[in-house]
Amino acid sequence: MADQSHLDVLKEGVEAWNAWRRRNPSMHPDLSGANLRGASLFMAYLSETDLSGADLSKANLERANLRGANLRGAKLNGANLERANLRGANLTEVYFSKAHLTEAHLTEAHLTEANLTDAMLSRANLERANLTRANLRGANLFKAKLTEANFSEAKFIGAYLRGAKLTEANLFKADLSEANLTEANLQYCILVRANLQGSMLTNCRIYGISAWDLMLSMQTEQSNLVISPGEGNTFATVDDLEVAQFIYLLFDNRKLRNIIQTMSSTAVLILGNFAPERMEILQAIRERLRDNGYLPILFDFEGPENRNLIDTVTTVARLVRFVIADLTQPRSVPAELGAIVPTIESLPVQPMIEEPEEPYGMFSDLVVRHSILKVHHYKDLGHLLESFDDEIIAPAEDKFAELKEARVRAIKEKL
Repeated sequence: MADQSHLDVLKEGVEAWNAWRRRNPSMHPDLSGANLRGASLFMAYLSETDLSGADLSKANLERANLRGANLRGAKLNGANLERANLRGANLTEVYFSKAHLTEAHLTEAHLTEANLTDAMLSRANLERANLTRANLRGANLFKAKLTEANFSEAKFIGAYLRGAKLTEANLFKADLSEANLTEANLQYCILVRANLQGSMLTNCRIYGISAWDLMLSMQTEQSNLVISPGEGNTFATVDDLEVAQFIYLLFDNRKLRNIIQTMSSTAVLILGNFAPERMEILQAIRERLRDNGYLPILFDFEGPENRNLIDTVTTVARLVRFVIADLTQPRSVPAELGAIVPTIESLPVQPMIEEPEEPYGMFSDLVVRHSILKVHHYKDLGHLLESFDDEIIAPAEDKFAELKEARVRAIKEKL
């Protein structure tokens, strides 16, 4: 509840209020819950003031100093906060619907779950502000400074973010559907699981973004996305956020060369049944490979009907040194080997199976392939680890050398 004596000073006008604040610099005024609807507070000195729960709807707070103020739960619907200083203010659960915040300074402000629906925030400074789960539906953020701001799970549905600076901003699981991000700077931005359905991403800077599991649609416009570490060095563009990181590697030959070299020289693809009762075996294989200086890669997915993931496994298989396939209770292994073996003839495949089980029926069709090694039968985990180096790694390495020599010989014969 507001302190009545503080309210009385404010009612005398902004000039009287500011003079009182200057005479009492250490004062933290209490205006909590006050009805200030439509109040004229132009250039009011309200820093460190408790305005929690106050009704400031349609109030004129242009150029007001609200630095460090507590506005938790306040109503600022339709308020004018143009060029107001809200640095470090607590704006948790604040209602900013249709508020005017053009060029407002909200640096490091706490805006968790704030309602900024249709708010005017063009050129506003929200650097390092916390807007977790905030509602910015339809907000105007034209050229707003949003560097390092936390927008995790925030809603930007239909928001206007043209030219906004979102460098290093956290947009994890943010809803940016139908948002206009034309010419926005998204460098080093986190976009993991963000919803970009129907959004406009044209001429955006995307160097260093983290873009995983994006929600996209046919209506998402992606064009001229600039891959560049600097403002003026625009040496490449792409039209897809999800491939941007890979395309950049194509222009950095050293990095790409290192990745391919690492994959081809040390990577080993492990195929098997990832059910709980089989995981101990696969994890043991992974650890033993690590001990021997390899880079183990495991794939687990539901059922052979998932064509996309089988294609992904096949693509990865083209980059690895050899494959280890556990045929015990194989689940998706038949589909994986059925796709890999016929198409990559130079890739060694070392099969293994736990006794007394025998390989699945159609495996006999693959045995005739030169890249398939003899199936290693093991009694249990202990027996597998005891024989792993001699019966799994050594034969696979021998086959790798043999197939490599055959490839070199074939190339020489063609010359």
